[in-house]
Amino acid sequence: LAFLDELEEKRNNTIATRNARLAAIRSFFHHAAAADPASFGVAQRVLTIPVKRAHIEVTHHLTEAEVDALIAAPNPRTSRGRRDRTFLLFLARTGARVSEATGVNANDLQLERLHPQVLLRGKGRRDRVIPITQDLVRALTALLAEHEIANHEPRPIFVGAATSA
Repeated sequence: LAFLDELEEKRNNTIATRNARLAAIRSFFHHAAAADPASFGVAQRVLTIPVKRAHIEVTHHLTEAEVDALIAAPNPRTSRGRRDRTFLLFLARTGARVSEATGVNANDLQLERLHPQVLLRGKGRRDRVIPITQDLVRALTALLAEHEIANHEPRPIFVGAATSA
């Protein structure tokens, strides 16, 4: 307990760091209790030390102006800039994770529909269909045309600089 208190008070470690050290100590004492039955009493006392609850900061979201500034930042005169702008627009309009967005293929898009949509493949096989806005439809259509990708091809639409050449 003195060691854990020192971490916080003298070394100015966060509660999360203290809890990580406590987890390592507990792991050791689980092993010690199994390997040496005589140390079971000490191990039991150590294993009952509770983790401390840390204050979790509230997540602050970007304002609409900040999102628009991010989307406008890439250079529209370069292929990479147009791809990056479309990617940022995609993330902002769909709420997709980066891993979901980079996994989108042209055949996941349904741009011709009355209500355009995209299939996102999430973590843990959690797929979902997300409606997409007209500004994103225009940007995706232009990106597909620029990279000569047909609408229903199973090819990724957001490719890196090394794979797009």
